[in-house]
Order: sequence, then C-alpha cells, then structure tokens
Amino acid sequence: MPPLDFRPRWRGYARAMARGSEPQGKGPARASLPTARPKAGRGCECPRCSDADRAASPSTPAPQNHAPVCNNECRSFGRSKIQQVHPLYLSHILLFSADVDAASAFYTDFLGLRLSDKSGSVIAFLHSPHGSDHHLIAFAKSSGPGLHHSAWCVPSIDAVGLGTQQMIEAGYDRGWGIGRHVLGSNYFRYVQDPWGSYAEYSYDIDFVDPRAPWPAADHPDEDSLYVWGPEVPTDFVTNHELRIA
Repeated sequence: MPPLDFRPRWRGYARAMARGSEPQGKGPARASLPTARPKAGRGCECPRCSDADRAASPSTPAPQNHAPVCNNECRSFGRSKIQQVHPLYLSHILLFSADVDAASAFYTDFLGLRLSDKSGSVIAFLHSPHGSDHHLIAFAKSSGPGLHHSAWCVPSIDAVGLGTQQMIEAGYDRGWGIGRHVLGSNYFRYVQDPWGSYAEYSYDIDFVDPRAPWPAADHPDEDSLYVWGPEVPTDFVTNHELRIA
C-alpha cells in the first residue's frame, strides 16, 4: 500500500490558516469575508492590530487589543471592514507522549525549561526561564508519539472569532471552541487539520515573568482542559498519528 500523501490537503489548510482561502469543503458556497491584501512581513490585518502587535513574540507578553471605551457611539468595527486574521507568532505546541513525566524531566533537566503546571501524569506544560508564554511546549498522555496541536497567538477575542469564521468559510469547520482554558488562561478555538491534529487560535495566554517564580501546581483532571466552552469532541485527545502509522 503506498504511503498516504497529505500534501494537497495540508497546502489548502495552511493557506487558510495563514492568510484565508476560498472554500475548500463540500456543500453550498458561503459568502466570503471582505479582505485586503496583506502587507509584506506583517501578521494580523484586523482593524485593531498595530505594528507592535505584528512584531510580537512569545518572549514578551502577548498583545491584547480591547474594544474602545464607549463614547456614545458604536464600538464594534463594521462587517464591511472585516479583514483576514493572521497569527502573530507560534505560541506553543502540544505533543503526545507515552511517558509524560519522563518527557517533562528531559526538557527540564537537560534543556532548562521549567514546569508551569500539570495534571497528574496525564498532561504537563513547560515554559522558558527567560520569560515566555505559560507554555512553549506541553505533553499529553498517549500510547505513542504524535502532534496534538500547534497554537498561534492572535491579539483579541475578536480575532479568535473572526479566525474561526475564516476557517469555516474555507471549509474547515471541525474543531472545538470558542472557550477558555484554566491552565494558561487563554481563550481558544481549535481547528482540526487534514489528519486529525489541531491548530489553535490563542488569545490572552498567561506570561511567565523571568524575575519571579511561577507557582507551578498539580491540578485536578477537570481543570486540565477548560473553564467554559462547548462540549469537548469525543476524539479531541485521540492520537490520530498512531492510526496513520
């Protein structure tokens, strides 16, 4: 049996995540969002993004663009002015591991990362000692290796919602969210990729200041996923790469 080739589907998914795309899925066409050509070298082009946002990285606190104070006028930007959402930077990845404790020990003991939070031996989140998002890498329990998700910082809850809409209109409607995590505190939308893993739109994740220790803790199972949001998909923690292998 020849090896599976996901390259055509990956190209369409990546285009949609990075800069929007025409619908790729089956069924009736959806109305397209008004868009503008992205400027070279820039990230998100939504109306509330600044040049500083576009230069953001996980080594500094993530940008937070809030709605303006109400001044007896509408505070929401018009639908006619919606532009494409582009991630600002790669915030973190979560990998499957057959031994979460051993994986965490390797990255802390030999690479110098530090534990942010964990939930037993099921999931662990690690950050950089030099200042970083709540986690740069995380591990979740599985019977073998694999990628669960990559997370991409966006500067507002509007960007999470608009990114969700953008991916649905491009044909990628399977996923989870919008919701909010406990560990990391960020708002999220997970978009399922062509082979079952996810890309996450992430906003307002905790930042670990290098000048003060982070109060790492072992949390209850119910705090390992979310505070609020829709019901978790039945296959959300399935390692689809084991099936492919």
